[in-house]
Amino acid sequence: MALYYPNVSNLFAPALHVALFFIVLFSLLPFVRFEVSELTNLHPIVLPLVFWQQIVFPALIVGIGLLADVDRNLLFFTLVILTSGSLFASPTLVQMMGLDRKIAVQTVFLSTLAAPVSILVPFWFLNLGGSDINFGGYFFRVFVYLLVPVALLFLVRKFLTRSSGARFDKLDRLGRWGSVFALLVFCFALEGRVGEVLAENPEIVLRYLLLAVVVSVTTMALTMVLMWRFGDHVALTAGTISSFRNVGLTYGLVAGAADDNLAIFVGVCQIPIFFVPFIFDLFASAKTGGAVKDVPDPEDLSDGYPVAGGVVRGNVLGEGKMFSGKFNQQGANFTKSGSSNQEVYASLSTKTNPVAETMQPRSGMFVSNAAVAIEYAPGEDPDAAETPLGETARLESGVSKLGSLREEAQRTFDELTSKAAETLRARRYLVALLLLSVLGVAGVWHANKYFAPMLFDQALIEKVAETHIEGRNFGVFDLNINIRDLRNATIARMDKAPEAVVLGASHWQEAHVELVTGKDFYNSHVHRDYYEDMLAVTEMYIRHDKMPKEMIITIRDNLLTPIKDRTDFLWLPGIKYYRPMAERLGLEAQGHIETLPVQTWRELVSLPLLWTHGSRQIMAAQQPHASDQRNFAGLDTLLPGGSILWSQEHKDLFTQERSRKEALAFAAARKNNPPIIDPKGVAHIEALLEFLQKEGVEITLAHPPFNPIYWDAVQGTPYMDGLNKVKALTQSWAEKYNLPMIGGFDPKSVGCTADMYIDAEHSNPKCLGMLLGQFNALAKVPRLRGPLK
Repeated sequence: MALYYPNVSNLFAPALHVALFFIVLFSLLPFVRFEVSELTNLHPIVLPLVFWQQIVFPALIVGIGLLADVDRNLLFFTLVILTSGSLFASPTLVQMMGLDRKIAVQTVFLSTLAAPVSILVPFWFLNLGGSDINFGGYFFRVFVYLLVPVALLFLVRKFLTRSSGARFDKLDRLGRWGSVFALLVFCFALEGRVGEVLAENPEIVLRYLLLAVVVSVTTMALTMVLMWRFGDHVALTAGTISSFRNVGLTYGLVAGAADDNLAIFVGVCQIPIFFVPFIFDLFASAKTGGAVKDVPDPEDLSDGYPVAGGVVRGNVLGEGKMFSGKFNQQGANFTKSGSSNQEVYASLSTKTNPVAETMQPRSGMFVSNAAVAIEYAPGEDPDAAETPLGETARLESGVSKLGSLREEAQRTFDELTSKAAETLRARRYLVALLLLSVLGVAGVWHANKYFAPMLFDQALIEKVAETHIEGRNFGVFDLNINIRDLRNATIARMDKAPEAVVLGASHWQEAHVELVTGKDFYNSHVHRDYYEDMLAVTEMYIRHDKMPKEMIITIRDNLLTPIKDRTDFLWLPGIKYYRPMAERLGLEAQGHIETLPVQTWRELVSLPLLWTHGSRQIMAAQQPHASDQRNFAGLDTLLPGGSILWSQEHKDLFTQERSRKEALAFAAARKNNPPIIDPKGVAHIEALLEFLQKEGVEITLAHPPFNPIYWDAVQGTPYMDGLNKVKALTQSWAEKYNLPMIGGFDPKSVGCTADMYIDAEHSNPKCLGMLLGQFNALAKVPRLRGPLK
């Protein structure tokens, strides 16, 4: 209905996340029936299964996908399925198949708790699907959707006992019907968007549906093959569990972290789930020759099961739970008692679920799929006394019982040995998986350091600094380098302090030393700077006793952005230089947790990064190296003065048409995202300005000019309102501390034209020469030192 009437679906959209919460809550209610030990005392296969289905298998898919250059959206959606926890309905599906429900229950519980970690693979480590996770919101949703329902589960369990059969039945019914209703609301809210796409482009829906089915079937097949060593029963159970995943919960946890395509894909994935129970029911019926009939729970029977003129008594093996007044524990494959026409046989499969939940009528008697030992007492009286036996009969009976006990002991020994061997195999398998995973991560870590040395290899960075001090150039593949450590290593090796330096972002990357006249100039720009970088670079000059006489301090549009609103992490390597300077200034430094180098770790274990850098290095005609040559065909050049030269390949790429498209796209992305001013950033910059003036440093404030195309496109937008606030703040600093200003966000204030830009904000030496020309002109004007009184 939701597929064909999207407007109806839209009415349920506001309730989507509420419905998801109740799906989780109601789906967990049947778990109340289980003791905590039944959930935590894991079957030997459960931990290896969860590790395989949510860590190892997704890692293999990532490797294959990147090596085969699989479409990133296809890879993303595949990983969304594989990293999700098992479907809440898995125990029911497994039970319908006559398989091990206990394994399913434990796997669902453990895999659901593991999902918040495993789903970070596609959404964070690989950064696929246009994802951008806000970790504060993410962990809040983990708390709401997982931790709160689990806490309620244990709270309810505390106030109920296993003897409360009627209460458990009521909770089962509440959980079953509650989850069905919540699932209907959730699917109604989700399927409307699927219906719209189905009407516009049904091929997309069919493609997503095919992908979901293929991934499910492939996962089942591979899991069964991998787990076959533990027996066909366990393998089929594991395959069934791993093939159905809770992608709806994944969507709820990462809400807002991916684009609309994920909602469509998750909606499509819900469609097969509604047909699976019917398919499994048909399979189970075909297997048993008829529909499986429900019977009362053994714990609720006090008089036993009626069977052809007698009473069956017994207990659940391993549980000690009697369902009749008497029982025997013969341990035979079947128990035979009574006359030839009043015989009862009971299956005693100790490898299956010990709780007799489904019993099938066969030849007028009940045959249990569970491990049940029974006793049949002929006659209507369950307590009828046995016929006294003679001495010989008693002796023969004793010998018979002794033989039975001996056989039982041997069977018990064989079973324990078999279970011990199975547990040992599972543990070895898990250890092997863990070892391979650790080795895999370590291998990717070191491979990334090898193929991206300008990001991670401190020794090479210092070598580049040595090359620059010698006056030589260094060719690199691109400018994705750890430029902050390079700046520190270069400043440390300088023979003397430069007379003038610039502090700013990559706007200055083509500002060559010859553009500043009459002074020893060093371009100490860093990529994507924030206010912490102003302190960090200043600290580099202080700690190495290289403080310059003049500093150009650049105030770009997003310099003062709060940490929580930043979308890049290039500033993190500079934190180790920022903290000492913040301490010098008496400022409260940024917290250690929010400045952890998580992005660096993420890049070190990134397979896409490894693929990009590895394939580039293998295929490159030239490798990075030191040279007296300034221009290369395929390498960008890092010059000794801190600026760069583009490779010929990049120059050919930077056409005016490309520049225009980049500027307009950047404007479209920024126009409704005005710069945000962090009061903490304002305090940092003011403390820095006061410190530098006390040290006798002449400061010049600068605004970098934008591409005229970009500038015109953002006029009258919220972005301009924020930019004007940054401009006003900079002017207030100039007045307060008596500082000159150069440049301006408006390119007309400098004279830069559109043909001088490669994108929205990066200009060529001609534009930067005019900007630095204003700085050169300041040398002819006497300066008043210190703030105005």
